[in-house]
Amino acid sequence: MSVLVVSADRELLRSVHDVLTPHGIGVCEASSAEQAHEIFQTQRPLLLLVDAKLAQGGGFRVCERVRQDPRGAHVPVLVVVDARDENGIRRASDAGATDFITRPLNHVLLQHRLLGQLDQAKTLAALRKDRTQLEEAQRIAKLGFWEARFGALGIQASSEFCRTYSLPGGESISPRRLLRCVHPDDRRRVLEVMRGALRDHQPFALEHRVVAPNRMSRTVHIQGEISLDDFGRPIGFFGTARDITAQKLSEGQIRYLAYHDALTGLGNRLWFTDRFRDALEQARRHERRVGLLFIDLDRFKQINDIYGQSGGDRILGAVAKRMVQLVRNTDRVARHAPDWKGAVVSRLGGDEFTVLLTDLSKPSDAAFVARRILDAIARPIALQEQATFMTASIGITVFPEDGIEVEAILQNAAAAMYVAKQNGGNGYQFYTHSLNAVAQRRVALESKLRQATSANEFQLAYQPKIHIATGRLIGAEALLRWQNPELGSVSPKDFIPILEDTGLIVRVGEWVLRTACEQSMAWRAQGLDPGPVSVNLSARQFEDDGLIGMVSRALETTGLSGDQLELEITETTLMQNQEMAISVLRTFKNMGIRISLDDFGTGYSSLSYLKRFPVDVLKIDGSFVRDLPGDADDAAIITAIISIAKAMSLTVIAEGVETEAQQDFLRAQGCDEVQGFLWSPPQTPESFTMWLQRRQTTPKTPSKPSSPAINDPSRPR
Repeated sequence: MSVLVVSADRELLRSVHDVLTPHGIGVCEASSAEQAHEIFQTQRPLLLLVDAKLAQGGGFRVCERVRQDPRGAHVPVLVVVDARDENGIRRASDAGATDFITRPLNHVLLQHRLLGQLDQAKTLAALRKDRTQLEEAQRIAKLGFWEARFGALGIQASSEFCRTYSLPGGESISPRRLLRCVHPDDRRRVLEVMRGALRDHQPFALEHRVVAPNRMSRTVHIQGEISLDDFGRPIGFFGTARDITAQKLSEGQIRYLAYHDALTGLGNRLWFTDRFRDALEQARRHERRVGLLFIDLDRFKQINDIYGQSGGDRILGAVAKRMVQLVRNTDRVARHAPDWKGAVVSRLGGDEFTVLLTDLSKPSDAAFVARRILDAIARPIALQEQATFMTASIGITVFPEDGIEVEAILQNAAAAMYVAKQNGGNGYQFYTHSLNAVAQRRVALESKLRQATSANEFQLAYQPKIHIATGRLIGAEALLRWQNPELGSVSPKDFIPILEDTGLIVRVGEWVLRTACEQSMAWRAQGLDPGPVSVNLSARQFEDDGLIGMVSRALETTGLSGDQLELEITETTLMQNQEMAISVLRTFKNMGIRISLDDFGTGYSSLSYLKRFPVDVLKIDGSFVRDLPGDADDAAIITAIISIAKAMSLTVIAEGVETEAQQDFLRAQGCDEVQGFLWSPPQTPESFTMWLQRRQTTPKTPSKPSSPAINDPSRPR
């Protein structure tokens, strides 16, 4: 038994092999109408699957030639057409196709259709070979046989046919009685198809509904051929009928799963794209606006890390439910709210959702919807017996102002969402053309960053840390820099967030740590003492299970002792998973490594958590130092931070110190150490080496390096 596939589409051919080979069904291939005709004549396949996209209408010629062959009148011919190609469907039917299958292909649906048609083909072959086995074959296949001769009193039908139409067996059936079994909405179509088959002397096939006595509707697939006398004149019909209700239910379920998200029940990306395309077509026709909200949950990865995938799934389900309820309950919206009856909620994947506003009166209405969604998401969600709070970032685009095609509008909405997230999240951002430039630059930077990791484009710069009372060097911080051949020196503020988002920071961070340890050992081999080298750990690195092993390997392979390494971690990073953070920090402390709490004052800054973490140093963020000593608020904050540190026996270092006045104020408040341009900007390893050599023979006062420094003062996070 074999199936002939007539197509030049390798993906289609592969799909057919995948669904038929496990069932022991052979597959023949033809790439042209001529080749298909030759194979059909020699191998006599039981079924043909023909691609409507075959060059120069070849697929439809295959159908016509098979039907012109007396031995091909009963062979099932299925045509693959695009779902929206109504003309192709009509041409396939006119050419004599038995049925059609739509693209994009669904493997389960393809298997159902092919195996079902093969079953019918085998049954018809059995009918022609041995009519004595007809009743048993029909019962097994649930396939009924019927024959109607012109001038006869009624239609002769098998027992299975009568069961299919809920008719009593053992008697002829009048055409009028049989037609009454057909659903009223399908009767005209059934008659038109049969009349057309009689007129054209062509086989026919169609699906229609049957109304059973219990008022339950069933679906029947009926196909037939014209009976001809010896002179080629039609004398009646004969054919088969099969109850395909279960198959249609299965196909409906498959279709639902193909277009809907299993977790939330919302439409998926494919469903959203179809609805969006239809909405744009309607908007063009009636000159209306369509709004799109692109929603991404903030810090969702942390939820998965803390509560596991099941916890993340519960969050996604709760968020989806709230958005759907918000859209449906339009009567509960505040007065003067926009009409949301045309709103459609979808889940694109992960923690990304969309809300489609299909009849937007004015762009500002989209902002109202976005605000309501943000408020709904911000309500606490119960997770593992405690309240969890979520926020989201929303990008807004409007048709036709922000694009005229689905992909462009969606891409622009995503760009706006990214800006909203960069602005701190829990907010919305309308798309502007300038945002597109930002998004394109980000894409370009990401592409070049992936190449930079293997092209040795990264460098480390070193900035000294100075004991404020004595001017003694007490360490140096290693800072990541990127020098691209095309872009030149790229600011860490631009590329570090991309490293974080893409996860490249884990691999790059390992290189930074190992390189800094190697450089520290090289200075010591030259008789120079740089003090402990400091390396920043990002939040993404801190979440990585291999962090402790990575630090251990760096110390072991370079020979640097733990007390000559300091790790700088932001307080926000520690707060994401406090118990895990405490465990990791204690492990580092046992290795002799110093721990510095970076950017202190910009996050939680609470004694209640600070005393739990085994840290050695508080690092005052440079934003508080910039306006000293004149800014009273900054002065008060720094005084408080230093007091907290002294009470807890912690060392305090201030970064961003650029003037003597700033340093004098910090010294007066009891600050221990400083770091900044007053003493030195970040320097290349070579420049820092010369700076160390000079300090061994000159007074310990602020000085600038004689060799060029890496002049980008911003630091990575």
